[in-house]
Amino acid sequence: MQEFTGPDLCRLEAHEAVALLRRGEVSTPELLDAAYARIAAVEPAINATPTLCRDRAYSAQVTGDAAHPGWLAGLPISIKDLTPVAGVRTTFGTRGLADFVPAESDPLVERLE
Repeated sequence: MQEFTGPDLCRLEAHEAVALLRRGEVSTPELLDAAYARIAAVEPAINATPTLCRDRAYSAQVTGDAAHPGWLAGLPISIKDLTPVAGVRTTFGTRGLADFVPAESDPLVERLE
């Protein structure tokens, strides 16, 4: 098995990253920086992330009760290209929809955001 070569933060399981976030040992921008570095390193070979939303990710703010944020609060996540995100190119994995930009997000996306 090949050794993992990405940023150490990308080695973490979600619960580990969230624990670090909650303890203030890492920030969401640090996790995003690591994730985007990993994407830049491997994306040309695997073509798994056709649309990046860097500005949206970095500007997202955790909302709701600050004392009881959602389980994923602050954790960078990807939305699969099969799930509509308002204003974001969503191809459903097909070239025929390469320019499709939905007006509304899937309820799953709304909930996660």
